[in-house]
Amino acid sequence: MEISWDDIKIHRWGASSLGEVINIISAISDLENGTDLKEQVDKTGRLWFRGCENVSYMLLPGLQRDKTEIFEGSTTPRYLESNLREEMRLQHFQARVYHLLKTVPDNTIGWQELEQHYSNRTRYLDWSESAIVSLSFAVRPYLVQTSKSAQKDFLPCLWVLNPRSLNRKGYQYFSASENSRQLIIQALSEFPDMHFDATNFQGELSKNSDLFFSAKKVGSRADNDEMEGIPCLSVLHDLASQTRHNLQNLLKQKEFNPYYYLLLRYYADGLPVFIDESQEEDFLPPLAVLQPYHSIRIKEQKGVFTIFPNYIARTKPIGDDVLTCTAMENQRICSSCLYHIQLNDPERIAYDLLNIGVRGADLYSEIDEYAREIEYR
Repeated sequence: MEISWDDIKIHRWGASSLGEVINIISAISDLENGTDLKEQVDKTGRLWFRGCENVSYMLLPGLQRDKTEIFEGSTTPRYLESNLREEMRLQHFQARVYHLLKTVPDNTIGWQELEQHYSNRTRYLDWSESAIVSLSFAVRPYLVQTSKSAQKDFLPCLWVLNPRSLNRKGYQYFSASENSRQLIIQALSEFPDMHFDATNFQGELSKNSDLFFSAKKVGSRADNDEMEGIPCLSVLHDLASQTRHNLQNLLKQKEFNPYYYLLLRYYADGLPVFIDESQEEDFLPPLAVLQPYHSIRIKEQKGVFTIFPNYIARTKPIGDDVLTCTAMENQRICSSCLYHIQLNDPERIAYDLLNIGVRGADLYSEIDEYAREIEYR
């Protein structure tokens, strides 16, 4: 898909101080919900943030920043080289670090989340529920230095995401997109005798969005908006595993959420999502997810994630070896959920962070980080 910048509408700002960044985040909340403070708290819940040391970094996960796998066959395989690359990393990581963990993940998804936080390449992209944490990552070279030359020659930035809006658009893609019918057929192919028509399956999603995606207000009481629309794949994986022997019947009888089933197939199992850049078509976007905190580091960073589908190119990517149209900022579906703040004076912003009690070593809470801060701050 050749990117049409007329279709990519991302609000962009520049900021030169911490105060300006906070004001911009307030403006983003106003854009999302109007100007009434109570209304925006009720509707938006929390925004998510991602700090980048280089403004040119794309919103792509580590496993998809390499050369893109190309599949030109006529059949639709369910296991590809990208699946193998993901699984081999997981096997070696688990084998080598198991004895170092105080809390061991219960399933593959938990292990992948742990991989991500220790810099293994995955389909996960890190975000934080804290703007201060994300800003600290963006200007980290100015907070903790190993030498005077550590400061960068390029500007950092802060990305802001409305995760609920992103997931609602993903739900709408499954429930209304013509292209998603093939994805539904592919997902249900593990049940060859199910005979569940993809159009009917899609229709169930469309008419039951309040049931399958978010809860309605019951009487005078509503569920906490913080829960709405943000799944925990690790918990869903456990639920599906417990009912695996009868999952086909549960899906037929709508006793297992069909939306959750599709999330597991495409974001956990890694079924391929094929993309032809030469065609002007939207495709399945990343999913915003919560995961259990498996380490103090993840908890302190208030870590949350977007997980990308297993994107596979049908043709050679246009002008590059990487399928850059899958970067979140280049996807039409994602762009309306994203906001961008360029940090024009990172040294000043780092100084402001220090003055309100932020320390670069706090991001990792490890002894060598505190020692480095003492020597080079």
